[in-house]
Amino acid sequence: AEAPMQKTGTYNGPIQPPKTWTDRVFNRVSKNEGPAGYNSTNADRDSQGLSWGMIQWSQNTGSLGALLQRMNAKDPVAFLYIFGSGKPEVVNELLVSTASRGKRKVSGYDLWSPYWTSKFTAASQHPAFQEAQREALLFDPHFQAAWKMAHIFGLDSERAFTVYYDIAVQHGPNIAPDIATT
Repeated sequence: AEAPMQKTGTYNGPIQPPKTWTDRVFNRVSKNEGPAGYNSTNADRDSQGLSWGMIQWSQNTGSLGALLQRMNAKDPVAFLYIFGSGKPEVVNELLVSTASRGKRKVSGYDLWSPYWTSKFTAASQHPAFQEAQREALLFDPHFQAAWKMAHIFGLDSERAFTVYYDIAVQHGPNIAPDIATT
């Protein structure tokens, strides 16, 4: 049986949706973003800098920086050693340079260079950082757009929500609700 959804148009808590159905939705949609799940990587092929993770958070839009902040908050010691090789100044440079829109080199390397992608690969295997990605998905604008679409259509099954979420990820959170109304 499929889980019913809230019909508020926006998910903002405080009641967390059941993890089981959201995990299934995230897993289905993330397969369209790359086969590697937590480590799906797009190395600037779309002019967004490094795009990484389950829904390809991008460097150029600043969404990757927000995810990195969440990961650092989840396990700062692991973050320090995985991304900074134990050097706080490298972690600080990474967090500062990815906090805003734009593609910037960090420690002299593009984030899509093997120097950095090897660190992202290591981070993708850390359970706390996997959980950070899943948490980020819940509060991501794409997820909010899917809630709006569910409200517009009045269809709130898990399958329908998967379609709405995929549309929001593929077309952007601002365009997805417009698709629902045209």
